[in-house]
Amino acid sequence: MDMKLHQNRHRNKFLQISKGAAGAEDCAEESYFTQILDHFDNKSTVTWNQRYQINDKYFDTAKNSSFVGPAIVLHIGGEQETIDERVICYEIFPMVKMAKQHNALLIQLEHRFFGKSFPIIKNGSMADMSVPTLRQFLTVQQALEDLANFIRNFKYKNVEWKNPKWILFGGSYSGSLCAWSRAKYPDLTVGGICSSAPIWPKMDFFEYSQVMEFAITNYSAIKYPNCAKSVTNGFTQLRQMSYTDDGRNTLNNLFK
Repeated sequence: MDMKLHQNRHRNKFLQISKGAAGAEDCAEESYFTQILDHFDNKSTVTWNQRYQINDKYFDTAKNSSFVGPAIVLHIGGEQETIDERVICYEIFPMVKMAKQHNALLIQLEHRFFGKSFPIIKNGSMADMSVPTLRQFLTVQQALEDLANFIRNFKYKNVEWKNPKWILFGGSYSGSLCAWSRAKYPDLTVGGICSSAPIWPKMDFFEYSQVMEFAITNYSAIKYPNCAKSVTNGFTQLRQMSYTDDGRNTLNNLFK
C-alpha cells in the first residue's frame, strides 16, 4: 500500500473514532487498589495505591446477583502518561462492544509509575523516580504480578466473586503484558486480546524503529511540524558524540 494513502486512512480513522465517541465522558468511576510494592520480597509489607477506573454501565446486576461467573473485561494500562476513561467508555472500541454484548464489567488498571500510580512518594507529594528505584520496581515482572494480584483480590462493591471470567485487553507494550500474563497465569483469565504485542526479544529490533519513525512523522504532519526534524537532529548529535572520548563521557553522564 502507498505510504501516503496509508497515512490518510489512519488519520481519517482516528477522526472518525473521535467524532463517533463524542459525549461518552464521565461514564467511569475512579478508585485505588491497595497494591504490593515488591512482589519478590516476602518479608516486605509495603503497599501503595494503584489507580483504576471502572465502568459498570453494561454490568447486569440482576443476572450477576449471585456474583457467580461474571464477565470482567480488564484493560491493562501501559506506558502512556495516564489512563483515559474514554478507552472503557466509547462504544466504538472493541472491548466496550464486547462488554456491552456480554453484560460485562469494564475495568482499566493503571501501570505502576505512570499517571497517578506512584509506588513511592517522597517529601509528601513527589514521586520517587530515581534510577535505583526504577531499576528495582519498574519492571515487567513487577507489573505482571500487579496484574495477577489485582485479579485475585479485586472486589466489586466489596463482594467476592465466584469463578469470575476475566478477559484481558492490551496493545503494544500492554499487549505484551497481556500475552505474558496469559502464559504465566492461564488460570486467572479465560482469554486475552493482546494486540500488536512485541514478545520476541531480539538485539537488532529495527522494525520498532520503523514503526516509531512512521508514528512520529505522521504525528508531526498533523500537529507539530518540527517534531520529526528535531528527533532526527537529536539522533544525529548522539551519533556524532559517540565518535569521541569527550562525547562518550558526556553521554555516559547524561544516561547513567
